[in-house]
Amino acid sequence: MTNRSEFHFQTLAPVFGAFCFVPMCSGYCVEGSVLHITDRDFLQGRGDARTIRTVPLVANRGLITDRNGEPLAVSTPVQSIWVNPTEVAEEDAAIAILAQELELNAEALASNIKSNSSRDFSMSNVAPASGS
Repeated sequence: MTNRSEFHFQTLAPVFGAFCFVPMCSGYCVEGSVLHITDRDFLQGRGDARTIRTVPLVANRGLITDRNGEPLAVSTPVQSIWVNPTEVAEEDAAIAILAQELELNAEALASNIKSNSSRDFSMSNVAPASGS
């Protein structure tokens, strides 16, 4: 016959473990749900801070000259913008905002984007004549 204290320990150990394990797992599930629902923006920002980086790359190229020393190509820093025409062509509000930021006529910008619908459309803010 088994000892009475061993019998209680063998039968109560899994019950005691379940009483400790189930609330602990439930607590983690509730905490995860609360964080997911209430602190979503905070957690998204923290995740983006760990994974998204913006690194300025300076590409200074040398001056290309002809045999007389006249510049043929000049490297100047410019800011460029590009759009995918298939995503933006039908969104008049996006084109209007883009035209306002670039200080361009919205209709002219829309026609330029729609005429280049087979490839990405890009613009730079420096005219070729002002590069030298």
